[in-house]
Order: sequence, then structure tokens, then C-alpha cells
Amino acid sequence: MIRRYLLGILLGTIICIVVGLTPAEQKDSVPASQPETQPATQPTSPLLPILDSEITEQYIPAGSDDILWLLKINQANFDILARKLGKDWQWAAREMTPANPRCPVAAGEKLHVFFEGGTYVFFSFPTNELANMSVGANTPGNVVAACPTKDFLTQPGPGLLVAIQQRTSAIVPFAKTQPAAKRDANQNNFDQVIVIYRFTGSQWVETARLAGDFSEKQQNSPSIFLAELEDTIFLLTQTGGSFSLLAKDPNEQPWRKLSVAFDEFPGKPIGLQVIKDKLVCVFATDEGILKLGIFDTKPARFASPQTIKLNDSPAKLGQAVQVTRLADQLVLRWQEKGNAKIATCTLTGSINNVEDIKQKIDEMPDASLANNLREYAVLGIVVIFVLTAFTIKPKNSSPVFMLPATLRPGNLVKRFIAFLLDFVPFLILGMTIFVPDMLNKELDELRPMLENPEKFQTVELVYAQLFSLGLYIVYCIAMEMRFGATVGKMAFKLKVVEADGNKPGIRSAVLRNITKAIELPMLAGHQIWFMVIIFMLPVITRYNQRLGDMVARSAVVDSRELPIPVVNDNNQPADEKTDESTDDN
Repeated sequence: MIRRYLLGILLGTIICIVVGLTPAEQKDSVPASQPETQPATQPTSPLLPILDSEITEQYIPAGSDDILWLLKINQANFDILARKLGKDWQWAAREMTPANPRCPVAAGEKLHVFFEGGTYVFFSFPTNELANMSVGANTPGNVVAACPTKDFLTQPGPGLLVAIQQRTSAIVPFAKTQPAAKRDANQNNFDQVIVIYRFTGSQWVETARLAGDFSEKQQNSPSIFLAELEDTIFLLTQTGGSFSLLAKDPNEQPWRKLSVAFDEFPGKPIGLQVIKDKLVCVFATDEGILKLGIFDTKPARFASPQTIKLNDSPAKLGQAVQVTRLADQLVLRWQEKGNAKIATCTLTGSINNVEDIKQKIDEMPDASLANNLREYAVLGIVVIFVLTAFTIKPKNSSPVFMLPATLRPGNLVKRFIAFLLDFVPFLILGMTIFVPDMLNKELDELRPMLENPEKFQTVELVYAQLFSLGLYIVYCIAMEMRFGATVGKMAFKLKVVEADGNKPGIRSAVLRNITKAIELPMLAGHQIWFMVIIFMLPVITRYNQRLGDMVARSAVVDSRELPIPVVNDNNQPADEKTDESTDDN
């Protein structure tokens, strides 16, 4: 009977430990709503900046007002990193497929990514270890350029503009001012058209189109950049060796070709961004020196170019630099001696905060390491529990747990306050070491984390939890074996005893404290029904035993013992008067 009882408790506790502490599996990288047909794994045209073919890892930045994203392109998949302004990098997605994302663009707190065939997905900024990925409405074709725009037409939030290259027989000239003879002469060559689509929140709506010789059969594919400023769409294109900047206002049908836009800019445009309501273009000269210009709407041209400087010298970074923005600054990504570099650049041309991307990634904590550590912790708890339960015999083999008459269960309120006195210092120590920023947060910032802790789990927070809980359990075991109580229990005159009334031995101390790993919802959020059962056990059991006490056959009692009752010959307490004594009187 005793063995069956202990075996049942053991198996039940092991199941609770495994279920309660095993981390939830990561969501599938591709949601169920995604079409079964995946985008092709090989791109048909190099629509992103081409890097050194010998480099197996490529990096593509995309920024918004306060978030910078970085796509890490591997040979067979890609990863995504993200960081908010003034914060550290963190992983947003790992090993996503296929390995050919097109034209990533950041809008608000989301990163929008396009693939071959028109598949479109977006990632929200990660609030836990990885971001959530959602599948949007497929684009009408392959995206060759994209940019953020104003609010959606049907719902609030940043919108998107995309440029899609299509074949068509319809001819739309650059502008009505173009000579008719020239239009007729080139008409047969205009077998390509770029169509601009705006995303309305649920579908892509055609906004404008432009015909031209944009054939993808050329050895060097054209560079296309897209931007919108004050309702005017700007399209920067390259056909052959010539660059053209075109603009289209909402009320104008034809595109305006701004012929004088690049008069003072020798070299190749490598980026077009809207920063602080200004259209900014970055150029790379034939020598690889970077220059930037800010567009002036009145003469419809870029102002005199400013040389971008790195360490007070002209930045000679080559023509493979990738350009995005972060808040009111440019972000430049380039290759230097085989290492990928990233830095911010002011609108006055000063490069700051240069970072080695690979070094930053190497310094980042690996999310899988934290998950593995959790699994190792679970395995360790199970092993210790089983070894303790089966190798150390209990002192009292009675099937019924009973305390001596001189002991009474400890007050539950006092026990809870004693727990806080013992545990909170370890929790603060763990938070101070691993997540010091958490200690400076306001209550309003912490409330969402308390309501949904799994959503806000981070690698650092897992380390803090394991560290705090581990030290607390070791502390409780040592104090209860040596003194029969922790410091918090001593303060409220409480102690832990076994059935004989003595302080717990190693078996009871280990079993009652190691089960705290599943009673405290730190390593994994519990269902509400599980928490109700855990908290109800001390209320409904005879000696106010929690789960750990029931497993260890122990109890928390008041350290002040009751007087031993005196019994007369009739087995009645001495202070009670019998009928015979009354009659005698």
C-alpha cells in the first residue's frame, strides 16, 4: 500500500515537472494559412544589391522611425535580426526559407518581405525570442522596389508602395513633353512596364505605371528605387548606363522626367530614402567615394553633393553599399576586408557608430542555448527527484501522516510572507545580473508582462529565472536540513518538520523544495486550472500541506509547541470535570 502510494505520487510529480517546465515549441516558421506552393528557391534576377560571390553570408538592412532590421542571407535560408533605437540586436527569425527574399522594407514596427512569384510576408517586432510571421495578400508579380508610404486607405498604420515589372503591349511615355518622333522610334523597344501598386490593408491597388526598356535580359539588371514624399511618387531607374528620376503627383497622369536632377552628381545612385520630409539620394563615384544630396523641389534637382566622411576622410566604400534609414539618419551597410560593416550617417555626411555585423552576432546570446538550458534543468530535476525518492528511505513508513499533538500547522498568511522574504532577494539578484533594465520599468510597463509572461520571454529573462530559482531551492534545502527553517520562517516562528516532529532529513528537504520548480510559474506559464489546484492544496489538506509537503511527508508548523494535555484515569483531560466529581461536591 505504501509503495503504491509513493509510486503514484512519484509518477504524478514527474509528469507535472515535464509538462510544466518543458518550453513550448516554437511556432512553425510558415503559418497554416500560407499557400502550399512555396516561392522558388532560386531568384530569376538580382533585384537586391549584389555582394561578393565568395561571401556565403550577406546582410540587407531595412529601417524605419525607431527599428532597424537586418536580413542575414545564408546559402539555404535566411535569418532576421532587429533592434530598437538605442537597444541591442536580437533575433527575430531563424532559418527561414526560401533563401531569396526580395526588397525588404520596414514600415512601423513590421518588416515586409517579398519573394519570387509574388508571395508576401511580414514580421512583427519580436516581443519574445522570435517574431511572429504573417502571410499577406500576394503581389500581382515580382517586386523590384518597395517603400513605406502614408496610412492605409482603409485602416490606420503605415502602408506600402511596390514597383512590379511586367510585360505589356500598352505604351505609356515618360511624359507628354517627350518628342513624338522619339516616342515612335523607341516604341518597339518599350515591351516592359513598371506598375506601382499601393497596399490598402487587404489588397494591392494599381496607382501608376511607366513604360520603358527595363528588360531583365540585360547582363546587368537595372537599379530601381522607389520613394513617396508629400503624395508624390519618385522612381529612380537605370537603363543601360543612364539614370532617370521620375515623379508623379496624384493629379497627374504622365510621369515627369526630372532631367537636371543628377547634373552635379557623377557616379551611380545606390539609395533613395525619405528622411525628415526630405528626399535623400546617396551616390557612389567611380572611385567608390560616397556622396549624398537632398532634393530641392523648386528647381527639381538635388542640392550640391556632400561627401560622406568616415573618420574625417572621404568614405571610400565602393558601389555595393546598401542604404536604408533609422529615424533621422541614414544607415549604410558595406563590405570591408571581408567583414560586413554597418553604421549610421547624418544628413551632413558624417558616419557614426560603425559596427562589425559578424562580431555583433557572435556576441548575441543564442536563443537555442537558453532552451537547451531549460531542458537540461528539467532533466536534472527529474533525475534528482527519482534518485532521492528511491535511494533514500523515509524515516516513518506509516501510511497515514500524523503530527504530534503538541504541533499545529503554520498560519498560511505568515507562510506566504515568509516565502516572499526568502525568495525576493534571489529574484532581485538574478534580475540585477541578467536583466537590470527590468528593475527600472514602471508598473504600467510590467503589467503586460505579468499578464502574459510567455509572450515576453527573452533569453536574458530565462537565465535570470533559472539562476534565481536554482539558488532559492539550494538555499531552502540547506537551511531546512541545518536549522529546520529558512530565515523567513524563523522571522514568523515557523519550522518544517517530518511526521515525528523533528527537522527534515535530506530526503524530505530535497523532495519538498525541488517540487517548487513546478509550483512557481517562472519557467513556463501554467494553465489557470493547474494554478488553482496548487494554491488550494494547503487550504484543504489537514496540516496545510502544499504539493511538496505531501510528496516529502512533511509539514510547516508553528515553532511554539502546545502544552502536553494531562489525561486522568478515565482518558479525559484533567481540566474537564466529570459527573462523579460534581456529585461528590
